[in-house]
Amino acid sequence: GGGGGGGGGGDGGAGGSAAGAIGGGGISPGTNPILAVAGPPPAGSIANPALPAWLPNPAAFTSQAMAGITPSQLSTLNSSVFAQLPPAALSALSPSQAQAIRPAQLALLPAASVSALRPATIAALNPGQFGGFMPSAARGISPSAIAQLSGDQLAGLRPASLAKLLPSQARAISPDAAADLPAAALKALAPAALAGLRPSALAAMSTRQLSAFSPLQISRLTPSQLRALSPAQRAAFTRRS
Repeated sequence: GGGGGGGGGGDGGAGGSAAGAIGGGGISPGTNPILAVAGPPPAGSIANPALPAWLPNPAAFTSQAMAGITPSQLSTLNSSVFAQLPPAALSALSPSQAQAIRPAQLALLPAASVSALRPATIAALNPGQFGGFMPSAARGISPSAIAQLSGDQLAGLRPASLAKLLPSQARAISPDAAADLPAAALKALAPAALAGLRPSALAAMSTRQLSAFSPLQISRLTPSQLRALSPAQRAAFTRRS
């Protein structure tokens, strides 16, 4: 495999040490669970920083081993290795570990891997981290996870990712989160997804937010959604921003 991130936690180059590839100097196979499971790195690679960084085998990341990885170690894991972590390892990630994950690591995760993350783990990500998800992976965010997200977190998703959300995912958006969604995020939602919003979530939006809806989005709203709106809110559809 290619070189892992050394120093600043990047993904490229042959300049990092094996310890740098998993985050933390002087780590031995006896103290790091991943090294213990995967076996020691090639001879001399820890002692000689000039050798390519050692990249652990993704299959070595069991749920038990993942629990022993510190957030700083996780943040320096090569993105290509992170993307290949088995579901059991991803489901073992804690919220504190998730806060250390780099957007570049999340960028390579397929939807099936994203769906393995626990709702509490996804809810621990900040808006910048949500921007790392590729549009194709957005559908892997479970409704249970979306129910815990704030408007700022949802708005952190790329517009192309928001456009991929399914009605079942949109239905999980809480009224509080809906009230905080900026116009750009609302415009990115597919009409079918907007039609999946709970009436209470739509009713929580301001007239300024509702004025951002396109004619096509408005045409897909359901009778129950429209009934939940006040006259002033419905009038906002005629003065679109």
